[in-house]
Amino acid sequence: MDDPKHAQDPYPLYGKFRQECPLGWAEGHGGYWVLSRYDDIRFVYDNPEIFSSHPNGIPANLGQDRPMIPLEIDPPDHAYYRRILAPLFGPGRINPLEDQLRALVTELIDDFIEKGSCEFVAELANPFPTRAFLSLMGWPLEDAPMFLQWADDIIRGVPGDPEASMARRAESGLALYTYFAEIVDTRTEQRGDDLVSALLDASFAGERKLSQFEVLDIVFLLLIAGLDTTKSVLSNGIAWLAEHPEERQKLIDDPSTIPLAIEELMRWESPIIPGRRVTREVEMHGTTLREGDRVMLLTGATGRDSTQFENADTVILDRHPNHHLAFGAGAHRCLGSHLARLELRIVFEEIHRRMPDYRVPDGEQIVRHLGGVRGVDHLPLVFTPGTT
Repeated sequence: MDDPKHAQDPYPLYGKFRQECPLGWAEGHGGYWVLSRYDDIRFVYDNPEIFSSHPNGIPANLGQDRPMIPLEIDPPDHAYYRRILAPLFGPGRINPLEDQLRALVTELIDDFIEKGSCEFVAELANPFPTRAFLSLMGWPLEDAPMFLQWADDIIRGVPGDPEASMARRAESGLALYTYFAEIVDTRTEQRGDDLVSALLDASFAGERKLSQFEVLDIVFLLLIAGLDTTKSVLSNGIAWLAEHPEERQKLIDDPSTIPLAIEELMRWESPIIPGRRVTREVEMHGTTLREGDRVMLLTGATGRDSTQFENADTVILDRHPNHHLAFGAGAHRCLGSHLARLELRIVFEEIHRRMPDYRVPDGEQIVRHLGGVRGVDHLPLVFTPGTT
């Protein structure tokens, strides 16, 4: 799974897993099982009492000392945290952010539109989710580069060096928690009209206030879960459209189709690769998984499972219905899906309005990575220059 040769296109390997080895074993990170079929992974999502979310990732630690809330919290406590967080990330709170988020995208595009070229990852896909996160939190936008570096260190570590990765994740995780702790301390003394203040005033199960540590763990997850995944979906989607101009034209001609196209591109390239821990013996594909075993969920493989999707190996931009698992499923379905969809729609609308003829320049290559989140490292684009 960690072989760099699969980073550019892991899907032939994923297809082989689905057909020939739906429950595989990998030796890395202490050993873990690998699931690749849609129905199997949906079964895992729907049975958290058998497949614990703590720890969620493989490897297990991303620079934090405690479980990320609510991602790594199992029922019944998970439901109490979700009740606190759901209103803060529901449409009623997220949709009013559209103008603010669109202004952020416009500003980023303005920085490169006149030169007729950009490195999409560095100049838009990477900074936009970070600025959106800081806007949501009410924190200074000038801190965005620092957050970008911390998030990249935590999520990717040092490629090919597990020991150095652990050290880098621990260092960046400590820096993040220190930053967050200062804000939590400030809001503990004086509330504001921001998400941290709302969390400090929230009630857990109607019995107590959230502790400062709980608030820190929630904010840590919001950063880690929201930045790299959105960046990856943006980059994966624009990369595919850059290489398929006839399909891209459909979005240019009718921007109302963009939401369906985003769902389809998430099916095609579902970036998350979460893990689970087995809590009791369970049999799958004739093999007994035992308490403590780790399981990796190849969500990207599920999007091309022909038992679930007709013409699974073809991108159909107006596919509907589209029950992909890019946002997970069950109790742990992505809390930030409304925000992610809004961010994605705004970027796709503005890109196809202002630089619709974008393409990868001759002689250049899209460079991708495969890890806890599958995405794009390098996406150079050229287009007809516009004006700010």
